[in-house]
Amino acid sequence: MADLSTTRRKDLTKAQFGLPSKVDKGKEKENAAGRGAYPMPDRKHAANAKARASQEYEKGKLSKSEKEKIDAKANRVLSRDDLSSGTSKEAREKNVKTEIAHGKPPKQAVAIAYAKQRENIGKKAHAGDSKVASLIGDLCKAIRRFP
Repeated sequence: MADLSTTRRKDLTKAQFGLPSKVDKGKEKENAAGRGAYPMPDRKHAANAKARASQEYEKGKLSKSEKEKIDAKANRVLSRDDLSSGTSKEAREKNVKTEIAHGKPPKQAVAIAYAKQRENIGKKAHAGDSKVASLIGDLCKAIRRFP
């Protein structure tokens, strides 16, 4: 799981927390900006939040409704696969807008969109590799027919 620095955690919006209103005792001043518990800026943090919430619920430190809120938020983050699979500039710009709409800071949204675009370009290249391999195989078969 990627580290979440204090600075980056402070930059998260309320929407990126499983329990945005939860404040630990003695940290009221620190949480004045509305930060909460169980941060979920990405899929790895969401999976971790679900696991930690289950542990805390089993220990009796978390109510059933709080656990359900965390699980629901984590499931939304984990199931989100709404980024475009295109490689064009338009697809990348659409992905930036999608990520910003999901609460990501603009710079992070741009980085995610570029990463998705590179991933999609790689997928297209591998799809092309199989076509090339098929053509080479056909060519080899044709060459073997001639003495």
